[in-house]
Amino acid sequence: MRRGTSESDAEQRATWLISQMSESFSDSLVTGWEGLDGSFGLPDLNDEHLLTAAVVGGAGAIVTLNAKDLPLPLIPEGIEVLSPIEFATSTTELDPFAALRAVEVIAQRTGTQGPSLNVDQLLDLLVSNYGSDSAVETIRNVRT
Repeated sequence: MRRGTSESDAEQRATWLISQMSESFSDSLVTGWEGLDGSFGLPDLNDEHLLTAAVVGGAGAIVTLNAKDLPLPLIPEGIEVLSPIEFATSTTELDPFAALRAVEVIAQRTGTQGPSLNVDQLLDLLVSNYGSDSAVETIRNVRT
C-alpha cells in the first residue's frame, strides 16, 4: 500500500485515468521516451520519465507542485516548469471567455457527487481553496 490505497486499487484508478485522458486528448499518450530516461540528472530519478516525456512529446510546460525536483538549469530550453496556479492564470489570460465557459460547464456538473454550486460559488472556492485570485479576477472581469 502506498498513500493509503492498495496497489490493485491504484492500478485500477490509473487505468481509468489513462483511458479518460486518451479519450479526451488524443495526443496525451507519449511513447518513445524510454531512451532518454535518466539522462537529465534530476535530483529524483522517479521524475526523469516526466521530463523525457515532455521533451519527446514537445511540451511547452510541465505543471507540478514539485518544482524543487525539476531545477531550471536541468530543464531543456523551451520547457517551463509551472505551478498549477501559474498554469491556470496563464491559460485564463490567454482566453478568458473559454475559461468562463469551462467554469460554467463545471458548475453545471456539480451536484452529482456533492453540493450544487453556481459559477460565483465555484469561483469563490477557486480563490479560497486554491489561491486562484488572479485567474478568478480575469474570469469575473469578462462576466461583467
